[in-house]
Amino acid sequence: MANILVIGCASNDALHVVGKTYRTIGGAGLYTALAAARVGAATTLLAPRPDPLPEAFSSVADAIRWIGPRVPPDELPRLEIEHHGGGRATLLDAAWGAEAQLTPDCLEDDLSRYAVVHIAALSSARRQLDFLSACRQRGARCISAGTYAKIAYGETETVRVLFGEADLFFMNENEAKGLFGSGEVTGLCFVTLGDRGALVFANGQQTH
Repeated sequence: MANILVIGCASNDALHVVGKTYRTIGGAGLYTALAAARVGAATTLLAPRPDPLPEAFSSVADAIRWIGPRVPPDELPRLEIEHHGGGRATLLDAAWGAEAQLTPDCLEDDLSRYAVVHIAALSSARRQLDFLSACRQRGARCISAGTYAKIAYGETETVRVLFGEADLFFMNENEAKGLFGSGEVTGLCFVTLGDRGALVFANGQQTH
């Protein structure tokens, strides 16, 4: 069983879908950790953890090991996202709250026991780079990272550095356009295409 560490956040989200608004738990870090656990990985999430744990997050604690700074529930990040259909979405607003307490100092001293350390989307690419550097220093064997449109377009050069430093990278096709335009994607990279699947770039080849 793979042992995976995910660095990121859990959040309280407002989702606008076809004229209706839904309140739910979210966060790229939380969703990635739950997905990894769902396919059988022994997953640890490093993220600010609400204390006491709200009912909405109760099943999360049964599925993954959740470590990180304890924070009041109302200090969790809050995201507002509009879904347009066809796999397209826009981040309308973000209050990052307790993410500021998530720093490289929160990492375990030895990360070599993890098969993969994944750095999920955070408030800035610079913040992700700081974590990547700290993970290397602590012996991480394989580091992956992800991004999102706001920083792919707004911090393009920094995200490109993150892309180059990571062993694996994940993005959607809109983010890939912001980073590379129509240029060639190099390295080991996964580009999601919504209901059309995904593209995998590896060893100079592209696989759908």
